[in-house]
Amino acid sequence: MEKYYIYGKKEIINILFFSLAFGLLFSFDQWISIKSGFVNLLLSGFLSFVGLFFFTFAQKYFAYRSGYSHEAIFSYPWILFSVALVLISNGLFIIPLGYGAQYELLARQRLGKFRYGLNFWSMAMISMTGVAALFLLALLFKALTLYNPAYLFTQGIRVNLLIAIFSMLPLSPMIGTYLFFASRKAYVFLLSLIVFSAILLNTFSIAAAIAIALILSLIILGLFAYLD
Repeated sequence: MEKYYIYGKKEIINILFFSLAFGLLFSFDQWISIKSGFVNLLLSGFLSFVGLFFFTFAQKYFAYRSGYSHEAIFSYPWILFSVALVLISNGLFIIPLGYGAQYELLARQRLGKFRYGLNFWSMAMISMTGVAALFLLALLFKALTLYNPAYLFTQGIRVNLLIAIFSMLPLSPMIGTYLFFASRKAYVFLLSLIVFSAILLNTFSIAAAIAIALILSLIILGLFAYLD
């Protein structure tokens, strides 16, 4: 069982590299001086590492529980595009890209009842646990800011929400592709919920932000279903 939760060498290297690259993205507009810039880079990189770890571990755990193996995959062309974009725009466009997942059926699950192989819905639900983990981390940091609005906590909200939002893009290898092809309606609803929550958390309390985001997402879903 434990082997399905262990990260491969390639996964570890990629997570560390992408954490550093994401740290650069999220701290690019905060380089007031060389010293403060490096400090913010390291803090943002650490927060990115925490986010990516929980993002991938949640998927590994629920993949195994559902009879799948999970491998975190990363696309270097996408992250190079993200870095180039933030450099060209002077920090205006912070778009973390290039992180995703792939799944395979576990050997033990191929015995007995026929499982019909891989399907987008199962992979989508497993993938969304990673997004849920990021969202919960963002809510935790939001709660901590009520007691201490330190940079670490406010940046933690920003990092986790942006990684969650852009993971939903239907671009390979991003996990949004699984949900997009599994159910357009579920995709529209969940993406709307995350985006609205991210926006509203800047102004409202956690409960109020989620409640308003839920109502707005249901409205968007209704309009989408009507026009579909």
